[in-house]
Amino acid sequence: MFNQWKELRERYDELSVRLANSNLESSKRHALQKEHSQLSIIVSKRKEIEAIEASVHETRELLEANSDGDMVQLYQEEIASLEQELKNKKDELDELLFP
Repeated sequence: MFNQWKELRERYDELSVRLANSNLESSKRHALQKEHSQLSIIVSKRKEIEAIEASVHETRELLEANSDGDMVQLYQEEIASLEQELKNKKDELDELLFP
């Protein structure tokens, strides 16, 4: 999946650069804009997933470094909430990729 994500991201970046060209003919621009728009949604969703994964990682580190019972419970609840949000975002991404 990592290679596919990398390819999608590279295509998105390529389209961004090509669309910045003011000499692009109208019909070609329209086709590129359509593809760029579709990829933009996927790229955005993937960035959301990466941000949540980073938050889960950070919260796990805080949990491991803390021994206060109340804080441990708070971190565990936060991790459970983030993991549910992560699952939901991954499901949304799957829907975008495989409708």
